[in-house]
Amino acid sequence: MSDNKYSSRQQRRQGAPSQKKKTPNTQKKSLLKKITALLLIFGLIGVTAGAIAVFAVISQSPELDPKALDTPASSKLFDKDGNEFGMMFKNEKRIKAPLDEIPQVMKDAVIATEDVRFYDHFGIDVRRIGGAAIANVTGGFGSQGGSTITQQVIKNALLTKDKNMTRKIKEAYLAVKLEQRYSKDQILEMYLNKIYFGEGAYGIGTAAKTYFNKDIQDLELHEAALLAGLPKAPSSYSPIDYPEKAEKRRNVVLSQMAKYGFITEKQKEEASSIPVTEYVKESKPEEKQKSYETFKAQVIKEAAKMAGFEDPGEVYTAGLEIHTTLDPNAQNAVEEALYTNSIIKEENIQGGIVLTDTKTGAVRAIGSGRKNTASSFYATQMDQRQPGSAIKPILDYGPAIEHLKWPTYKKVSDDKLVVNGHEFHNWDRKHHGDVTIRRALYDSYNLPAIRTWQEVGADKAKDFAAKLGIEVDDKHYSPAYAIGGFHKSPSPMEMAAAYGAFGNKGVYNKPFTVTKIKFPDGRVIEHKADPQVAMEEYTAYMVTDMLKDVITKGTARQHVNLNFPVAGKTGTTNYPAEYGEEFKGKTRDAWFAGYSSELSAAIWTGYNDSKDDEGNPQYLTNETDDYAKLLFNDIMAKASADLENSDWKRPDSVIEVPIEKGTNKRASEFTPKDQIIKELAVKGTDLPDVSKEYNKLEVPQGLQADYDEKKKEAKLKWKYPKEQLEKGITFKVLYSIDGSGFQELTKQKEMELVVQNLSPGANYTFAVVAVDEEQNKESEPATIQVQTKEEDSGEGDGNGNGGNGNGNGNGNEDGNGNGNGNGNEDGNGNNDGETPPSDGETPPDEGGNGGQDGDEDEDDGDTGLPFGIGTIPPPSSNKQAS
Repeated sequence: MSDNKYSSRQQRRQGAPSQKKKTPNTQKKSLLKKITALLLIFGLIGVTAGAIAVFAVISQSPELDPKALDTPASSKLFDKDGNEFGMMFKNEKRIKAPLDEIPQVMKDAVIATEDVRFYDHFGIDVRRIGGAAIANVTGGFGSQGGSTITQQVIKNALLTKDKNMTRKIKEAYLAVKLEQRYSKDQILEMYLNKIYFGEGAYGIGTAAKTYFNKDIQDLELHEAALLAGLPKAPSSYSPIDYPEKAEKRRNVVLSQMAKYGFITEKQKEEASSIPVTEYVKESKPEEKQKSYETFKAQVIKEAAKMAGFEDPGEVYTAGLEIHTTLDPNAQNAVEEALYTNSIIKEENIQGGIVLTDTKTGAVRAIGSGRKNTASSFYATQMDQRQPGSAIKPILDYGPAIEHLKWPTYKKVSDDKLVVNGHEFHNWDRKHHGDVTIRRALYDSYNLPAIRTWQEVGADKAKDFAAKLGIEVDDKHYSPAYAIGGFHKSPSPMEMAAAYGAFGNKGVYNKPFTVTKIKFPDGRVIEHKADPQVAMEEYTAYMVTDMLKDVITKGTARQHVNLNFPVAGKTGTTNYPAEYGEEFKGKTRDAWFAGYSSELSAAIWTGYNDSKDDEGNPQYLTNETDDYAKLLFNDIMAKASADLENSDWKRPDSVIEVPIEKGTNKRASEFTPKDQIIKELAVKGTDLPDVSKEYNKLEVPQGLQADYDEKKKEAKLKWKYPKEQLEKGITFKVLYSIDGSGFQELTKQKEMELVVQNLSPGANYTFAVVAVDEEQNKESEPATIQVQTKEEDSGEGDGNGNGGNGNGNGNGNEDGNGNGNGNGNEDGNGNNDGETPPSDGETPPDEGGNGGQDGDEDEDDGDTGLPFGIGTIPPPSSNKQAS
């Protein structure tokens, strides 16, 4: 019997434990078998389900449409009124390049970069898909593409740009079908003629003309490599806008060509050593501008963002209907003014212009560049330039009115200003004492602007600007920013929108060019307006009112002359010190930003480089720095031809304050009209006192007239406040006889006057007026009447009653006539007796010439007046008054 066999049931029981020790391994194997079986079952189910899902997606794939494969679906453009004004480069020359005309170096560059196994796969590259799958697991779906050239043709011609599994399945399926129907060379020709190369160039033939002005068959290695690198991101690698990035990308292509044996290392090195800027030649801007290319450039950026495209270039071939804010009339005005020599005579001067709707922020027109560019760069983005004084309403005076409620007549010092050891200056290198913020703004003085910014506070000023879309760089923020000394300037588009808020009751609208996009599948997305209250309405109105003065009597008065209300601000900047002595004090940038109730515009002019191609310095002169103002005047006049530009209505929160010149106080009722300035203040704020400078002069007081019948004279006396006399007050004396008009008798400083030789039987009215000759003011007159007595001549006894200046007497030739009045030869009566003599000869008049109207034979110096005048001497004098 074998030892392995058990002899009894007990032994079997005892031996059982020894056999059970092997059970765990057996169980594990059994479990693995079960799991494997389950996985196979699930795998089969998954494969089946996946296959079903794949077939479902494939069944929804479009057919291979030869027309779609041959031509891109261009996007259409519509203006603000819904009128189509073009397709994306519809009017551009499109050059189709047959494959046999495309040089081998161009084919090799594309294959090495995009699909090195193009001639080996059947439409999809399994190895490439595997690499992309790993990248997508580590970096997220869509982080790296595995598409072949064939798949890219399918994607661009028949499918959307979405990155999802459904599109990828359709793309792979259709790529295989495409390879079954077309040859490799046909597919490569489709790709090279359909792909987008940037700058509006579709197809390799158009790209060769656009960048090198060459026919496709004349391309060289370094040029082919540059073009081959563009389709990945045409805008980002643009050799015109970003030559350094383009050159790096070109060199990557050359390295790929060398890696796969298309070129030698020596060829790679030689081609890599050629700077991109030496051989890229942009097409003439005149050809592009005919179809509003500058405006389109901005539309493309915004449409791509709205549509969710990664590359703005996708807009060209997405088959979109893009509705824009373009006003053809305004755009034509901009292009005529900027792109011709009608205003700007110097060909190297560049310009950036943006015209927006004041009330909505809709961009109506864009102009950018004049030479070597038709992009929107100068209009929508700026390099390290500066806005100059055009920033003052935004960073200085707007915040002061908003936060401090300053009136427009608020005075700020224009005296010498040193901050952190740096002395700031005005443009005229002068100081003007204390000036109102209105004058400081329209005469563009720098020192009051900086002081205003300091009063407001840097943070509040920055926040105010931010609400207007103007961002301030914290790293470089300093008092220099208050006068436009920015590290990086706002663009004309940003400035136009910011100024528009002042003209729109303080409401800011972000500028935009696209109102609506309609996709080929019928889907529509629209611009969503988001107006923001950036400031109080009183701030907007008061700043606008001050900026009107820039046009009428400030720095733009000789250049902006429109027949509707406009407000605006000039701005100029100088070259920084690092440019050297030859540029010291020279103007680098010139701005004008302004607006009406309908349109807002901002214009920049200047040179692209500090020196021309021959090394000569370039800067704006006293004549050329006026171009921005002249452009504004011309464009606004033409663009506003069909608009109703009304004046701004003063809100209830603003009051008008009449301010007296020279006093900065409120004008009184006596202030001359030509000495009153109408200023503005926020309602409810404290107002200045009423000026007493032009108060009404007091009337001479206590006027008396003592009439002396014998001397035929009246003594006038009056009083006047001593403090007024000390200011040089004089007195004008006038007279009237029997109600006739007043005539001036004399002017004098004394307050006493003797009038002699009064006519008998007359009613005199004397008037005394106080006069301030320095202020050209006169008081109301003080008046008094004197009735003289008629002369006694006639029969019998005559009794004269005087005392009040009246005398009557009758007599005949046998009697004497007596009277207390003054007689003259015009008295009645014949007389054998004697007329009472006068009290003696009157001495010469000390204050003027005396005369008698009685005896024609006596002449003491007749002045032609009916009486003499003189001044009563002081008490110490013994002279007799006349």
